[in-house]
Amino acid sequence: MDWKATAIGFVSTVIVGLVIQLIYVLVAALIGAYGFHSPWLSEYKEVFWLGGATLAFAITMLMGGAITVAVARSSRLINPVVACTLAGLVSLMTSLDYSHLQWLSLVYLLMSGVFSAIGGKIVLSRSIRT
Repeated sequence: MDWKATAIGFVSTVIVGLVIQLIYVLVAALIGAYGFHSPWLSEYKEVFWLGGATLAFAITMLMGGAITVAVARSSRLINPVVACTLAGLVSLMTSLDYSHLQWLSLVYLLMSGVFSAIGGKIVLSRSIRT
């Protein structure tokens, strides 16, 4: 396992996540503002928020996995899985009170490894073709 690539992947996943969360918050605020005027949107805005948060998380982990594999010297997928799972774990531990840990938080933590492996696999498959 390449610890330097894992550390770079962890930091890049956190940075990418913060940028994507900023975009998500701005879009969610826009949906919330228009939700007051539209009865349909106000009824389903929580679904949009959860879907948007899941999409933002998936994109973050895909990009984190891709960056980690691009930096790593080996073609093993353990580096992006460890880096992104650690980033997801740190995000989970800093944003939640331990008494309010929900099952969806654990699903997101498991998804971090899966999406980072998919992002790493995409980079590996593109590098094999060229």
